[in-house]
Amino acid sequence: MRNPICSLSAIVVASLIASPAGGESLCRDPREGLLTPHALEADQDQLAVLADEAELRQTGATTVSGRVVLRRGPRTVAADSLTFYREANLIEALDGLRVWDGQLYAHAAEAQVDLTSDQIWLGDVHYRFLEERGRGNATAVQLANTGIALIERGTYSTCDPGTDDWVLSASQITLDQNTDIGTARDVTVHFLGVPLLYTPFISFPLGSDRKSGLLPPSAGTSSRTGLEMRVPYYWNIAPERDATLGVRATTKRGPALEGEYRYLMPSGRGTVQLEYFPNDREYGDARNLARLRHTQSFQALSRTWGASVDAANASDPDYFKDLGTKLEVTSSQFLERGADLWTVGDHWRALARVQDYQTMDTDIARVNRPYSRLPQVLLNAGTPNRYEGFSLGLRGETVRFVQPQRVEGQRVDLASSVSYPMRTPATFVVPRAGMRHTGYWLEDSLPGTAGDPRPPGSGDSPTRTLPVASLDAGAFFDRDTEYAGRPLLQTLEPRAYYLYVPYRDQDDLPVFDSALYTFSFYQLFRDNRFSGADRVGDANQLTLALTSRLADGQDGTELARASVGAIQYFRDRRVQLPGVPEERGDSSDLVAEVAALLGPSWQGRSTWQWDTGDGQTDKLAVRARYQPDPRRIVNLGYLYLRDESDRRTSLDQADVSLRWQVNPRWSMVGRWNYEVPDSQLLDTFAGIEYETCCWGVRAIARRFLADSNEEYSTGFFLQLELKGLGGFGDDTVDFLREQIPGYENYF
Repeated sequence: MRNPICSLSAIVVASLIASPAGGESLCRDPREGLLTPHALEADQDQLAVLADEAELRQTGATTVSGRVVLRRGPRTVAADSLTFYREANLIEALDGLRVWDGQLYAHAAEAQVDLTSDQIWLGDVHYRFLEERGRGNATAVQLANTGIALIERGTYSTCDPGTDDWVLSASQITLDQNTDIGTARDVTVHFLGVPLLYTPFISFPLGSDRKSGLLPPSAGTSSRTGLEMRVPYYWNIAPERDATLGVRATTKRGPALEGEYRYLMPSGRGTVQLEYFPNDREYGDARNLARLRHTQSFQALSRTWGASVDAANASDPDYFKDLGTKLEVTSSQFLERGADLWTVGDHWRALARVQDYQTMDTDIARVNRPYSRLPQVLLNAGTPNRYEGFSLGLRGETVRFVQPQRVEGQRVDLASSVSYPMRTPATFVVPRAGMRHTGYWLEDSLPGTAGDPRPPGSGDSPTRTLPVASLDAGAFFDRDTEYAGRPLLQTLEPRAYYLYVPYRDQDDLPVFDSALYTFSFYQLFRDNRFSGADRVGDANQLTLALTSRLADGQDGTELARASVGAIQYFRDRRVQLPGVPEERGDSSDLVAEVAALLGPSWQGRSTWQWDTGDGQTDKLAVRARYQPDPRRIVNLGYLYLRDESDRRTSLDQADVSLRWQVNPRWSMVGRWNYEVPDSQLLDTFAGIEYETCCWGVRAIARRFLADSNEEYSTGFFLQLELKGLGGFGDDTVDFLREQIPGYENYF
């Protein structure tokens, strides 16, 4: 949960918890130059004193001097000289005092300890935290036994002594350990001698508890919004509820309001997010984006149930393109709105769903936009090895599809299966037989039109019933070997999979949600080459595949894996989607996959798909990562796809991303995504990271293709992180983690 910037003001001397500084090699040991306190033992009711000399008197003042050490409970005090005033029950030091109190060290020019009230007053104080980096000065500090500390003219920084790159100062600070709340007045943050932030009054939590207050502002620039700044405010409503409210100011579009409300319940949680532009100056109207997410579990009918809602809505399709968003959405083409309800039994699972989409890409024709499921009910059941080794399975679905530009209707799909798995430590054989029935009830159908491409004369209640039979068999062979004295284990895993599905003419069935699966090694073992239930591919085919693995002979770590396989067809594939001709040929593409750990720093993966008929590559994907240490990462990628329908190149891209630490202070980040045939940059950015012991800065410039009209957008992002205090500027960490696989933030 978030803490406001005020909670980061570790301006306090006594019980402040500061964040550890990243990059320890950049920082000196907080204990450097400090003497270890003398090991005296004393409980809270005792006062133990050790000194070279003592001037004892029956009345008046008693002075101890020469390496004086005093201990009471967990607190140790050292000084050159201490004076005890017996009548006042007071201790005074005028020649400098050093205090060790837990993980806090303080040096004061003068001090007074009231033994009656157990209060300490320190003057001209310098302090350090010995574990959590942090230090500062104060004109005076008063520590009371009631758990309240008063600090006059205090400062705080996580920089090394003598390096005040950033300093937080306040005229007065009050720390209340009883309520875990601190307050401060006249707070200023200086960075490199320049005032960065001022507030006349703040309150903040002393521990990890949340507290209302301002969060760090962020700023950035882009070609579509111009300069922009976000100023958020965090509202800690209750232990189980909070909100973040903010203003987003842009020079081109005008101001906007942003809000996020989060809540926790005994058996659920949720988030409501909103962005609202009262008047986008370039768009000429109000614009908004909202999202609701909620998950819930509950008991009903002697069973545990789960429910979820995830819904987003934008005022117009160009919202993302023009304004971007901080909301977490999974696609810039469609905004999904849906709700699920599910429950699970011993051998079954049921799910009810409603699902809708808002299209955000206006280049997608209305007739090609996805269907809504209003509603969908799914049931999966199985009894593994329950009946004399037989396994039974049942999968059912009923769903109503709605899309005003296309044929609509209800679909029921039932699939049952029985299998008899036979397994040994080295082999497996799994025969399986099943039956699949699908029925439709269509509304306002117009066969032969764009919205209903079925043949003219197709009925409104088509059905399809098909048997499905398969036999899956494989074996595992292994042998011990070695390389350069290193013990290795090599496996050889042949596998054969036969699938039979008779042909049924399915052209009179609508296509609600079916598509051809992307061909891959795992596709060799599917019982249907189509997703969804609208098409069941006819099949009389045999898959032959071989996998070999190389593993470490001691700990079993997989060092390399290679797989190759293809399908041998015994007849043409006649069942297709509308407008797609029959597939002919005796064999599928040859698919090969390789993955390997190439030494301690390199790892790679490659997929190759070879059209045996044309003698050409249909797909080639190569990915490699060089990572000699966590702060140095280079990702290399290449993807080539050839459209199988027209045998033309549909995708040919190269991709390079990196984070590379040049030295302990400087690092480079960047990505280069390039379309090879068109010699066109799709997305590119470059940036630098500079880090010291107590602060870091990250600057990124980006240019990317914003839409299908080949319009580019540019942006510049700057983030300043004051370690132990907080960040200023646009948060770039999530962006870099998405763009550079393996990236981690070390600020």
